[in-house]
Amino acid sequence: MPSIMVQGTASGVGKSTLVAALCRILRRRGHRVAPFKAVTMSLNSAVTPDGLEIGRAQALQAQAAGLEPRVEMNPVLLKPSRRRHAVVWGRPSARRDLWPAIRRAYLALEREFDTVVLEGMGSPAEPNLMARDLANCRAARLARAPVLLAGDIDPGGVFASLLGTWEILPPRDRPRAFVINKFRGELRALAPAIRWLERRTRTPVLGVIPWLDLTLDEEDTARRTRATGRRLRVAVVKLPHLSNSTDFEPLQREPDVDLVYAERPVEADVLIFPGTRATLSDLEFVRARGFDRAARECREVVGICGGLQMLGRGLRDGVESAGGAEGLGVFDCDTSFSRLKRTVRVRGTQLDTGEPIEGYEIHLGRTSYGPRTRPFARLETGRDGVVTPRGWGTYVHGVFDAPGFRRAFLNRLRARRGWKPLPPRTWSREAELDRLADAVERNLDMKKLMNLILKGSTT
Repeated sequence: MPSIMVQGTASGVGKSTLVAALCRILRRRGHRVAPFKAVTMSLNSAVTPDGLEIGRAQALQAQAAGLEPRVEMNPVLLKPSRRRHAVVWGRPSARRDLWPAIRRAYLALEREFDTVVLEGMGSPAEPNLMARDLANCRAARLARAPVLLAGDIDPGGVFASLLGTWEILPPRDRPRAFVINKFRGELRALAPAIRWLERRTRTPVLGVIPWLDLTLDEEDTARRTRATGRRLRVAVVKLPHLSNSTDFEPLQREPDVDLVYAERPVEADVLIFPGTRATLSDLEFVRARGFDRAARECREVVGICGGLQMLGRGLRDGVESAGGAEGLGVFDCDTSFSRLKRTVRVRGTQLDTGEPIEGYEIHLGRTSYGPRTRPFARLETGRDGVVTPRGWGTYVHGVFDAPGFRRAFLNRLRARRGWKPLPPRTWSREAELDRLADAVERNLDMKKLMNLILKGSTT
């Protein structure tokens, strides 16, 4: 079965978006295609329809391929924290031998689909890691997949990175083709360097992808926007173990929002306490940096998942550490942790606005609410969260994806400033995926790429 693997010279060079683009291109050409990443290291995750946890980027790639996300697309998810936390086959696991799960997942996709587009992790050419690396060359050999090596030109040094990676790898694992990503400038200026690289390695450069101002989910990024004109300032507490930063990507797309990730309290229209991989540890950070005082003083406070837990009265723990901690006391609720992790897709109605919302829950702990508290939403699974005059909290990751709710929330902040409301802004991941695929298709040598996928050679 034909397949192809996208590896990169480093993390952040655009492997995930390139895989998404290839999945969409192949789907449009009539292939039954699926993405696969053996190992993902990320705090941004998603939930499959059957309640299993995988990397957020693989869920996006599945959408590009016209599929629901499946655990086989990302059998191992590693969540960086003080302690090793592995999600294997969609569930937390302490197992050390990960290769059987990886092999089983890939072979399941190979049997079902015409083409599998694999994604590597980090760099394949780390001499101290190569012997035990499961996500790059070993996965490529399992799939008998030719490798397309991507390099990011934006920070500089892309030709040294591509050549260095090629030279470090043993001949059997070397890439069959290169692609240069995130280029800004005149393509003619690169031509001499491209010819030099091709002569030196006898490996073709299939194309140069321009810088694309995409608004798609990132694998592990907490970016900020720059304020221009009259904008609302939305501050997200930049926790040491911040997870699911993709929750706030929709806010970055709004024309009237200046989104900042704050390491210390800042003046803001709203202060958001996000999800976290280590609630109690990050609660200590919150107090040490003065965000406890900021939460009491800010006119609007929002808590999502772990942030909701922090903003309650107390947290009782039998998982993260012994005992528990006093919460920030903004919401009348208490959380008790256990080892049972809740991973489920949800949908329902946000009660104050009447707007539909949907997303997913990924959390440890159960939260109980005071008898007089108002719920944030009514979900198909029951009550969610809390609303007070000071703000609101929810367990729903992806709540800002809903354009109606997102705009109603922002317009309420605008009203406090005496500004007129704005209409909801339409945005579609489908349209963005098509825009990405169009750009990649225009700028890659598609004949050579299809030969590489179907024949393992660019000739």
